[in-house]
Amino acid sequence: MSSQAFADAASSTSSPPSETERLDMQEDSEVIELLLQYMYLQRQPDLKRVPWKTMKGLAEAVEKYQVYSAMGVCNIQMRYGHSLWSV
Repeated sequence: MSSQAFADAASSTSSPPSETERLDMQEDSEVIELLLQYMYLQRQPDLKRVPWKTMKGLAEAVEKYQVYSAMGVCNIQMRYGHSLWSV
């Protein structure tokens, strides 16, 4: 429900996924952890101290998986948070 990409994938299968079915994702574990925090009903993460590489990966994953609840904050962080990162 929190990701259009995952919702579309779930509705396109005719049978429920098995317990052994695996989804390989290109993103690293830090990005996936942050992404999932936006998809679950919980407090959203504070992105002010997230390293540049992770923030960039999160912004790309949010667009890729269409996690609308995170798009705005990622856009703001990518636009105005750059002064906090050391490249």
